Amino acid sequence: MLDENVTFNLFEAKHHPYEKKQCFWVNVIDEMVGSTMSLDEKEEKKVEEYLLHLEGQIVEQSIKLEIRRQKWMRKEKNKVELKQLPSHLKYIFLKEDYDKPIIISKSLSKLEKGKASEKLNGE
Repeated sequence: MLDENVTFNLFEAKHHPYEKKQCFWVNVIDEMVGSTMSLDEKEEKKVEEYLLHLEGQIVEQSIKLEIRRQKWMRKEKNKVELKQLPSHLKYIFLKEDYDKPIIISKSLSKLEKGKASEKLNGE
């Protein structure tokens, strides 16, 4: 036993039938599942209602995604390329869209910046 080599060829083992008589019947399982899955009219209507509800949610979600995509596309379209300013100037933006930059002096106080922003925004 110590000097013996045993070699298993897995590819050949797959080709030979099992020694024990075994039966593999998938179609029997399919029939059993089919008989338990048969629905009466009331159950079928409930399933259809659920499916319609789910389809409605999918449509609603796709509409929301399309709206988000359009908003994002508008923001991307409106983005302004800012150039490097001299050290004594800086950008402020009208509204919150960051698509309307205004150049002001860095030496302005917060109050002056606020007033300038309000005046330019028309508030």
